[in-house]
Amino acid sequence: MSVVREAIEQEDRRALRFGRMVERLGVDVAALAADGRGGALRAAIERCRGCRSTAECEAYLAGEPRGDAPAFCPNQGLFARFERAE
Repeated sequence: MSVVREAIEQEDRRALRFGRMVERLGVDVAALAADGRGGALRAAIERCRGCRSTAECEAYLAGEPRGDAPAFCPNQGLFARFERAE
């Protein structure tokens, strides 16, 4: 596999993990996107892209839902702020 293709696939996996995490946690993505004219969402995505807790994230997402964002997640506080009201 080429280096470029591998890098693209890695970014795809990160994007999927981000989407799965916000879904799992019930994050109000519309409100997150509206905050700071999209700045909060862009910052959250960048933090996720830079995160090195890939294995922990995959394990968390593969397990049973547990409520709050895990401590290893660099977006833990932000996701808590934008949790959808049930």
